[in-house]
Amino acid sequence: MQSKHRKLYYQPGIPVTIIYWSLTIGLILIGCIWEMESANFHWWAFALWIPGVLLAIYGILANTVTLSDAADELIFRRIFWLKPRTVRLVNVARVETTKITRTVQYKHPRYMRHEFIFSKKDRARFDEWTHAVRRIKRPDQAE
Repeated sequence: MQSKHRKLYYQPGIPVTIIYWSLTIGLILIGCIWEMESANFHWWAFALWIPGVLLAIYGILANTVTLSDAADELIFRRIFWLKPRTVRLVNVARVETTKITRTVQYKHPRYMRHEFIFSKKDRARFDEWTHAVRRIKRPDQAE
């Protein structure tokens, strides 16, 4: 069983996050507007609220980064991915850090990028995980 300290929750990059949360909140608001515009209770409005709330919970809890037990790979889970992505730390080419986001670029099978928006506490823990690998280039380091 994985330790709670080895799992971090994140939101994907800004464009994906804006699209997902706009659709989720829009679904809830359509149900609210429908209910408020009528004089009677409508089950259809309630039928829109339930999937909206479930999508909101799923959007918060489904995006995780996990450090494997061997501490040599990261496992990314994301909303609507059927299988998680596993990236060995030896295949990480670059970790870009900004004030809010962390972007992991890895080189197998081709250069792929994953952008994460973490909470402040999880950002620090993610930096600890990736800082242990000396080959990772950061923008603040001289090349």
